[in-house]
Amino acid sequence: MKTRVSFFISLLLLAFSACQRLPMPAEAFFQQDGIVPDSFAADFPDFPFVVVTAHDTAAFASLQKEQDALRSWRYDIEGIFCSAETGKPLFSSFTTRQYRVHHFYDKDFGNLFGRIQACLPQYQVRILRSDKQTNHLLIEATNDRTPASYYSYDVDSNFVSLLHAPSQARLYKRLARTYPVTFPARDGQEIDAYLTLPHHQTPEEAHHLPTVVLRHSTSTQRHYWEYSPEAQFYASRGCAVLQINARGSSGYGKEFLSASSLREKDIEDGIAWIQSKGIAASQKVAFHNLDETKARDITQRISLCEKTLQSVK
Repeated sequence: MKTRVSFFISLLLLAFSACQRLPMPAEAFFQQDGIVPDSFAADFPDFPFVVVTAHDTAAFASLQKEQDALRSWRYDIEGIFCSAETGKPLFSSFTTRQYRVHHFYDKDFGNLFGRIQACLPQYQVRILRSDKQTNHLLIEATNDRTPASYYSYDVDSNFVSLLHAPSQARLYKRLARTYPVTFPARDGQEIDAYLTLPHHQTPEEAHHLPTVVLRHSTSTQRHYWEYSPEAQFYASRGCAVLQINARGSSGYGKEFLSASSLREKDIEDGIAWIQSKGIAASQKVAFHNLDETKARDITQRISLCEKTLQSVK
């Protein structure tokens, strides 16, 4: 009997030592799912304060109360804005193909945001910070033809005061419009993109234009519906400009972000789509790598734009 017990113990020890020698799977070192603390709201247990990444897109949820996580089926929740005085969560947001969508946890603050947006109806408004009493707020306002401008908003008077606007803001009516578009990739995945056309041209009117694709080759940064100096430069020279949120771009969930191997195919499909619409000339397509020009000064960026323009004209 003792011999049998000793034999089984030896067998178990041998199996255990063998398991210890097996290499751990790579996934064990690169865990992606889980919960990441974002804001601590101990005094406000009804409000979400953690980022949940157990599903594809990042979301906000509360550990203090049973409630559904705030999430978008397609876009990552970007952040949460809290009161400077109390730390109380006021709203969180995510950015769609064009606009930023807000979810307000404080009804009064939601009404306040609506008043701010009404003061700047042509812009996307973002609250950067506020004083402790939330009586004065620093506002960023932007759109496809205006770089970020900054305003001070007085809550009591419901009045916005311009603090700073770049020189391009004066050219608003002369600049090109950017159209949010969507096209299907070859495997059926819906891809968001932005199409900038020469001034006074619409997607229905544009025909066989030389086209420049603004792209990120290595970074995961996504494109937004916003002012782009490169897009405005090429559009002012008669080009169509396409910015594609190909797979590998952030903001669309983990699966989309991790599929960067499909980036080039998505870009190819985007070019094929714009050509099928008759907007882009088939033999006049050039690429502008934003990752290479990001750290350069204005003179170098303009020089690169001019070289790219020569190659596509």
